[in-house]
Amino acid sequence: NNINIPSVTTMAAYRDRRISGSSSGNHAPSTNTESEQTNLIISAEEAARQKRSGQSRRRMEKAARREDRIAQLENMDNRNDSSSNNNNNGLSDSERAELAGLLRNRANFEEQYDADNFSKEHVEFKRLHNEAF
Repeated sequence: NNINIPSVTTMAAYRDRRISGSSSGNHAPSTNTESEQTNLIISAEEAARQKRSGQSRRRMEKAARREDRIAQLENMDNRNDSSSNNNNNGLSDSERAELAGLLRNRANFEEQYDADNFSKEHVEFKRLHNEAF
């Protein structure tokens, strides 16, 4: 019993692909092509990993700069509040607006995870899930 399975033509590649399990013909897969495809996939994954790593590093650097600037503005404000010099009323309006914006931005990127917000069913599910591991 020799079952002939017809070829399937893909629209994107415009080439025939044999369905595995077909015993007809001597269509041995090209290891060179498979190796090239594997290398392309590995290269693409490595490039994507490096891109994600770079993005993560830039986010952390930006967050560090934001924290430094917040600390600088808060120190300026605290130093001016504690001084008895009435000529300088602390931060300027633009510095206060900058500080408010930086604090809002910080709040957006802080951890949003709060286990108290989960339903009882979800907490029980997570407990069972943790027990499984």
